[in-house]
Amino acid sequence: MAGILTEPVSKVIGFTVTALWWLWVTVPLLKKYRQKNCAEAKDSTVRKTFVRIFGTLKCIALQDKKVLFFLIAFFLYIDGVGTIIDNCINIGTDLNLNTVGQVLFLLATQVVAFGGSLVFAGLSKKYSTVKLILVCIVGYFSVCLYALTLKTLLHFAVLAFGVGCFQGSIQSLSRSYYSKIIPAENSGEYFGIYDIFSKGASFLGSAVLAAVKLAGGTINMAVACLAVFFALGFVFLKIADRQQSLNESKR
Repeated sequence: MAGILTEPVSKVIGFTVTALWWLWVTVPLLKKYRQKNCAEAKDSTVRKTFVRIFGTLKCIALQDKKVLFFLIAFFLYIDGVGTIIDNCINIGTDLNLNTVGQVLFLLATQVVAFGGSLVFAGLSKKYSTVKLILVCIVGYFSVCLYALTLKTLLHFAVLAFGVGCFQGSIQSLSRSYYSKIIPAENSGEYFGIYDIFSKGASFLGSAVLAAVKLAGGTINMAVACLAVFFALGFVFLKIADRQQSLNESKR
């Protein structure tokens, strides 16, 4: 099947499926979404803006320890997630796998990701958000270790599907948990910092991949090293959750 479609055709199919997917999930959001908390627009200088940002950072560092530990955890494990997603094709290419086959399996992974999101959405009604995020982290940790056995296109498919099972869920669950532990009146500032941690991620993981390769290691070893990010993210998330429990017990 991997040899049926040419590379240009597979790319067109990939872009088309991606566009249709985003259209499908965006239309319901535009129809039903209603913003509940917001800050009124005010005239503000650049200096005041930065003062508020640094004030929020200071508050997180000195007072909101639960938020601090979560952001550390989030930065670590989302760095690993971003690195794997950004380097999927590079991993397959490094192993001399068929490019068209990789694209086909990555397209199929989107279906797996959709199913995984539905499963976790159902589980969220029975289990806490933290537990589900921890499950996703363990899942990614296992995927990284599985990369040590990665040799064939079939192995690549298993790895891609493993990533798909947790890809959308870990991102949505993280945002959901974060919204619960931050003050609603300052959600804009807090989510601004959250987005910085999110969009600033994956550079450490990419640096690890490059370092391992430059040191003479294989791509399998490089991906396996990303497991450290998920292990540390697991630990810091547990600390954040414990801090949250302590805060609730004091109320």
